Amino acid sequence: MVDVTFNQAFNDILPLSELKFLPALEDSLLLRKGCEQLTIIPLEPKHWYAIMDIAGNLHLLSEDTDSIE
Repeated sequence: MVDVTFNQAFNDILPLSELKFLPALEDSLLLRKGCEQLTIIPLEPKHWYAIMDIAGNLHLLSEDTDSIE
């Protein structure tokens, strides 16, 4: 079992259309055909960091965010 806690929310939506162009997510379950529904899926650390990087580049992270871990 894994304990999950809320850390932060994005300021706006990060569209799937943005994620589809990230090479780092090519092998992620998030973009696999058949996983289009909103659900909980496992992410490898490299996928998490890629998503957080693009969120930062699109200014979707709160100003008071000290860390993306």
